[in-house]
Amino acid sequence: MPNANLAWSLPCSNSCSDAWLRLGARTSTQTATQKRSNCVLTAIHHPRRISAAQNRFCQRIRKELRTKIPDVAVGFQGGHLKVNEIVSNGKIWFAYQSLHDLDVPRHWNAFGAGSPALRRSNDITVEVNVAFREVYRKLAGVFAVNDKTGDTILLHRGKVGGGKKGIGKTAFLEWYSGDKVKFVDPSHELGEEEAIPVANLGSSRFLTQIESFVDAVHRFKAAHTADDPTQMSDDDLRKKATAAPAKPKSLTTVSVAYSRNRHVAELVKRRARGKCELCRKPAPFANASNEPYLESHHIVWLAHGGLDVPENTVALCPNCHRKMHVVSDTKDVVKLHRRAGAALPG
Repeated sequence: MPNANLAWSLPCSNSCSDAWLRLGARTSTQTATQKRSNCVLTAIHHPRRISAAQNRFCQRIRKELRTKIPDVAVGFQGGHLKVNEIVSNGKIWFAYQSLHDLDVPRHWNAFGAGSPALRRSNDITVEVNVAFREVYRKLAGVFAVNDKTGDTILLHRGKVGGGKKGIGKTAFLEWYSGDKVKFVDPSHELGEEEAIPVANLGSSRFLTQIESFVDAVHRFKAAHTADDPTQMSDDDLRKKATAAPAKPKSLTTVSVAYSRNRHVAELVKRRARGKCELCRKPAPFANASNEPYLESHHIVWLAHGGLDVPENTVALCPNCHRKMHVVSDTKDVVKLHRRAGAALPG
């Protein structure tokens, strides 16, 4: 993969552009804090301009990545998504979805390293999600404009997820040795914010820039998940498993428990009438009293300030109950809120 430092040239003026090129040519001993452009970009926040920038980005990357693979699954933390098409050049792949039904509607740009698989879900290396309107600070992606040149740049704030220890925005920005830029959001008076330039939509090195960024995230995650069992080969995993002590050490932990209202739990189970209130399937088995086995679940967890009341409690099968604790998908939460408001028995 190309070196991230060599891939970038962001023209603000001739002197600024030359400075970026000189920075890219220096040795790796230069620190990331020394690699800064004096140029400040302006974030695009109008919905139509964001949509136009996204359309331009998709058209350009689909032109650059010539191999098109239809109906492929891509995986993310807690699940996977079936997409109409993945485009790839064997080094990286890209998938796009326009997601309207989320709490923050967004342009979902997913990138992966390597060549995509056809018969299994493809793990996402990094998402660069851009809100439909304004700049939503919980999403990593931003389209910004260089006011001096008119160039449109796709930026990434450094939020790399995966839910794994040691992987996050702070750690990635500290690790990343490539160029960074500053941008301002005209819709908020929050001052300048640092971001990583992913691609200049008009650059002749558009694809090289994207490849460099995807490769950097891939290397960062690989370095921080070397001992992660989910990332090991079968052989390495078998070696680790057989080398571990057969009798594990004991640990003493302290946890917080809540005194729950048994009457609320029983009431919502009667409301469910033997069916899970999420998947709507009958309880998988009967308990010792020959009653359908369902488990009570607080939609807003008690640990997060939720109330132990029927309107915040549902009856779930064990599978869906575990799903809500592992995934807690926004669509499922909305669905359960609606069903918890249904008429109670009596």
